[in-house]
Amino acid sequence: SRGDNNTTPQIVSEINKELKDKGFDTWFNDNRTEGNMREAWKQWRSIDKSHKVIIFITRLYMARLRSYNKCAAEFRYVRTRKGSGSMIPVVLERSMLDQSQWEGTLRTALGRSQFIDMSSESLRRDNLEVLCNMIAGEPSDIDEGIIGELTHLDLRNGIIARLDAGQCTLDEIIEYMDQYNFDERIQWKACAALWTAVSEKNNIFFKVRIIRVGGAKKILRAMEDFPFCVAVQENACRVLQILA
Repeated sequence: SRGDNNTTPQIVSEINKELKDKGFDTWFNDNRTEGNMREAWKQWRSIDKSHKVIIFITRLYMARLRSYNKCAAEFRYVRTRKGSGSMIPVVLERSMLDQSQWEGTLRTALGRSQFIDMSSESLRRDNLEVLCNMIAGEPSDIDEGIIGELTHLDLRNGIIARLDAGQCTLDEIIEYMDQYNFDERIQWKACAALWTAVSEKNNIFFKVRIIRVGGAKKILRAMEDFPFCVAVQENACRVLQILA
């Protein structure tokens, strides 16, 4: 994961090459095209198989985590699937060395984690061995992504069961659509839950609230991300018809 500016991709590519030279089996995506689903699924599978995930931190990357884009979706997926303890923060800019100044999702997920300073060429050279040791080590206990002994599959099945049973609030449905934007089944169940809710509470105030919390945008996004999932398309269309 990295935020792009003129030099960041080249720096990350060089670090990736050095790690490979030291015998690490890495996956590095230098395709920065948004919305390429084939690349996205390749990326999700690579994350699932990874022992650790390096997060290359720049100010631009922190800002990108606050909106909807490829970087933010990747970060959420890593945190959900692997947990913060499997994420290694590597700071590439001196302005980002003060961890107390980190904001938003970056601060929530990694604000207490040890990071590696690679904000200059000499530090990248000196701290490469530190990075190698962290990659080889076990995941940290600092991990908001793990609740007790629950696995990701347990959490996912629990969310789907609550959506099916109509136990989720509107805010929870929208949160699940955002957090699990890569998960076709959760998007399908969330769209269905929204349709049930808006049908039962068929009044202008509830419709306006759905729009205000970003429900319509999330539905359109799900339709774009899963064009071949009939269940997503049908339930999303039903909600949009009622909101229209």
